Formats: sequence, C-alpha cells, structure tokens
Amino acid sequence: GLLSDPLQAKNLEALLVEYPPHYKGPPPFSHEGEEFGYVLEGTLTLVIQNKQYDLKAGESFHIVSRVPHTEKNTGDIAVKILYVVTPPILGKRADRNGREY
Repeated sequence: GLLSDPLQAKNLEALLVEYPPHYKGPPPFSHEGEEFGYVLEGTLTLVIQNKQYDLKAGESFHIVSRVPHTEKNTGDIAVKILYVVTPPILGKRADRNGREY
C-alpha cells in the first residue's frame, strides 16, 4: 500500500509491499531515480542486471533505478518490504526500452 499522501507535491514515495510465496515478479525494469528497500519479513530476491541477491528480514538495499532490476519471492512465506523511491513511480514502471506498463 501507498504510505505517502497522494495529494501533496513530493520527491519521495513510501510503499509497503507484500509479495506472496513463490511470486515470480515482473520482467526487469528501469526508471529514473533511486530506490531504498528494507525487508520486514521473509526473504526478498533482488535481481540487478541478472545478478541475484537474497535479502532477509532486517536487511536493506539502495539502488540507482536506471539499472534494470526486479524482485521476487522464491520462499514459502510472504515477503514484506518497506520501499522508499524517488521520484514517485507508482503506476510508472518501464521496461528496458522505456515503455511504461
């Protein structure tokens, strides 16, 4: 869910996201800005330029979002992540060719 007030002009967007068990995630995508993620529960698999990182509860990441990346959950329990992104991107994901989806 969106944790930021959608009515205010802002540079950051905070999101609380839950991925169900065995969630395969979208294809790698990129966008302008940066992302910070903090894993609250479970294990998040973060894929950046085809390199995989498994992040457990209590671990975090900070990436430049222009690099193609995706997230998935290969575990048997849900993964909960607190994301903070800039600029706000909700509804504005783009594939490697810059096409939004």
